[in-house]
Amino acid sequence: RPHLRLPLCGGLASHDRGNAWARRHPALDQGARSALSRKWVDATLLVALDKSGRRGLPSEARRCSVSGRMLIEDELVKSITGKEGDKELLTSSTISGRPAFPNELVTCKSSGARGLPDEMERSAVSGKLIDKSILKPSPLSGRRGAPEDFVTCDFTGTLVLSDDLATSETSGKRYRQDQQEQDFHGHTGHSSEFVRCSRTKKLLPRGAVQTSDVSGV
Repeated sequence: RPHLRLPLCGGLASHDRGNAWARRHPALDQGARSALSRKWVDATLLVALDKSGRRGLPSEARRCSVSGRMLIEDELVKSITGKEGDKELLTSSTISGRPAFPNELVTCKSSGARGLPDEMERSAVSGKLIDKSILKPSPLSGRRGAPEDFVTCDFTGTLVLSDDLATSETSGKRYRQDQQEQDFHGHTGHSSEFVRCSRTKKLLPRGAVQTSDVSGV
């Protein structure tokens, strides 16, 4: 008897071909969703994030400029300077309230306030970084300093920067340098400490000059 050839079942053949293709591409049989975009992708394309352990596509992950961790886009935020980092690390300037990361802030050496570099200025006396809002100009030179950089002139009561003052060689008191005088002997001091002799016209310490009993001069 002749053998009869039965047609192959199309469904079985297709199933076999599908299994063979899956064996050649096993990763696609193990897909997963991105934690951010919810895209269904080959699981091997997803990367685990350092902070949360969630997985996303490399294009959805970026490095935090503060911690160096790889984070998903929705975990990141930008500071006022444009730096991008972990939104949980974002803080603000205690001077202006502008958002910033801790590594972008500097400390005022006078008040201890933490602010952005453009909110600080160096004291003309100490060179230290000081919150601009508490710097004051000297009425003598116009240079700016912190409150502790100012000293009172013993003769006028004026507050000026400490290096705008000099010490009198006559009394030991501190005086404004713009009101300095020098006597005949070369000693310097405040102008109020000297008097000019009406006879010799020389400038002398006030205590070294006497009034004539005859002329009254």
